[in-house]
Amino acid sequence: MKTVTFLLTGISPLIMQSDALADPLNEIAKAIKAITSKQKKTDEDHARIGQLEFRGGLYFDEKVGPHIPAKNIERMLRDAGALSKLGRKVRMGLQVVDDFSPLGYIGPRDLAGLEKARAFHDRRTVVVKTSRTVRERPIFRDWTLEVNIAYDEGVFNKEQIVQLMDAAGRYIGLGTYRPRYGRFDAKVKK
Repeated sequence: MKTVTFLLTGISPLIMQSDALADPLNEIAKAIKAITSKQKKTDEDHARIGQLEFRGGLYFDEKVGPHIPAKNIERMLRDAGALSKLGRKVRMGLQVVDDFSPLGYIGPRDLAGLEKARAFHDRRTVVVKTSRTVRERPIFRDWTLEVNIAYDEGVFNKEQIVQLMDAAGRYIGLGTYRPRYGRFDAKVKK
């Protein structure tokens, strides 16, 4: 296996939506359910729901702060591979080396600081089933990400990996609301 390191530089904002809230046993999901099950919600209830959704949507580690999990990057590369019939090869011949990649941006790295800084909050209406509701998610307007990719030389060559990452940045993107959001330029780090 050979390794190539990419520096991804966002050309559109990245909006996160962790899958943690899909787990009904998740503490944040329980807290949201306790509020949303109320018949009459106050403005404070709506604000608290937004705060909890923000926290629940954030990929966060106490040591490094916001990050992108390897599974998200690998899925993005599989989707990019499907554009050129390389999707199956992506599963066989490459993997993201690190479990997660820290997100580079200017701003607070701690959870409390991110929650206070409204510039990192995206609040919009979305369609859930058949109705519109408000959701609040983490957004990073200017971002970078360093990603280490290991690949099998019997399946891929370095140029193919570079083309795959380039296609992922142009057409697929990372995060939610893609491809409008989460698109990037990819450069190989020397």
